[in-house]
Amino acid sequence: MLLVMGFVMYLYDPLQIYHKPYFRDKTFFTDMCLSARGIIQNYDFDSCIVVTFMLENTDSLEANEKLGGNWVNISAPSSTFDERGVILDYLFRVKNPKSIIYSLDPFENAKYKNEFRFLYDENYLDDFKIYI
Repeated sequence: MLLVMGFVMYLYDPLQIYHKPYFRDKTFFTDMCLSARGIIQNYDFDSCIVVTFMLENTDSLEANEKLGGNWVNISAPSSTFDERGVILDYLFRVKNPKSIIYSLDPFENAKYKNEFRFLYDENYLDDFKIYI
């Protein structure tokens, strides 16, 4: 039973950690500390927006029009510099972005305290524990 449930979770993969959606519409979680890994791994873009609450609603389509390129918004509101650093480190390991919009917000709330770091390491097997 656990093997079947594990296979179904892999197939559905709500955070798109392993692949883009099969047999369903593309959906994204609003929590970018968890969702950014799947977006970075599975989608094509050359520039990204990594900000906190002050610019989190920046439209990537508008950035495409005004700045050129193929932008994606992986902003993590209420994230610390350290948490955004984990996401940026993974971004630089996987892709070579042309441009990045990054905010230096002085107000930080430690939301996760490193609870999501395992998603961004080199071991793909431990990523499944986010679904457990």
